[in-house]
Amino acid sequence: MSERAEIFETIQIGVEVTPGVAVAANRKLASLGITAAPRLTSSRFRPRGRKFDTLVVPGRRDTAGNVEGRGTYNELQYPMSSIAGAATITTPSGATVAREWLFEINPQGPDVPTTYTTEIGSSVRASRVAGGLFSGLSMNFGTEEITLGGDFMGRRWEDDVTMTASPTEIDLVPIDPNDVSIYVDDSYAALGTTLQERLFAAQWAVTGKYGPIWVINAANPSWASTVELAADATLGMTYAADDEGMAPLVAFENGDTVWVRIEAVGPDIEASQPYLFRADFAAKAEEISFDNQDGIVGAAWTFRLVDNTDLAGVQVLLRNERAAL
Repeated sequence: MSERAEIFETIQIGVEVTPGVAVAANRKLASLGITAAPRLTSSRFRPRGRKFDTLVVPGRRDTAGNVEGRGTYNELQYPMSSIAGAATITTPSGATVAREWLFEINPQGPDVPTTYTTEIGSSVRASRVAGGLFSGLSMNFGTEEITLGGDFMGRRWEDDVTMTASPTEIDLVPIDPNDVSIYVDDSYAALGTTLQERLFAAQWAVTGKYGPIWVINAANPSWASTVELAADATLGMTYAADDEGMAPLVAFENGDTVWVRIEAVGPDIEASQPYLFRADFAAKAEEISFDNQDGIVGAAWTFRLVDNTDLAGVQVLLRNERAAL
């Protein structure tokens, strides 16, 4: 019997037509990792006169996990399609191969998350989770790397399954930290104008986006559906504590909204159509702390993403050569 070596464990997903109804997991992820496990609850009973429990009754059964990875132009559409719902996919003017994915979180109505059948394991032993979705996502931008984090949830864990054969693996194009520019402006009309020149790091996160709905129904082996929650949506930026780095203090004291764009322009997909990642935010400064950034006093700002008539919190535009999930 072969041992279940961790080094060979892979992640495969398949886009579900009906949430929670399993499909073939025909996409192999190479820039996103999901560390998940069954989440089980039970109730115990110990009657008077006994030292030990006489009953341990199974309760809820679902799956929870964490997401980690690196930013790439080719796979970001998978977590974003859960966080923001289905993208509007268009072909840029003059393009034949390039596609643009526009993700917008609905500020006052429901986002319908894309769910995935998720297989985790190897040919030795594997598990499957239907109704899987990314309930939280974060992107961390530094001078050396761009990392992803987040949360994953799914329905009941199915053990000892056979993984879908011959999944498609997407050729990855990483987002190079050297291709990233960040802009902060005081109006939506000016967004993308004022380049930040003394910025050490930036992070944005939308977490706690969805929660499970549990009902009493023997036909449901796990939760019945999900409900959208008031997500925790934040933006962090760490500056040198100079004029640029302390400028958000004025916005904070005046209660002003700032407009932030994080943009990365990669190599060409085809002529005049480079890979692109662009995230736009409407935000208000919330708090500041000072720290040491390689010997320089750093000003670490936390912003809260806000609803605005021009832009509701976050909008992400992704250009790659993928025409569908």
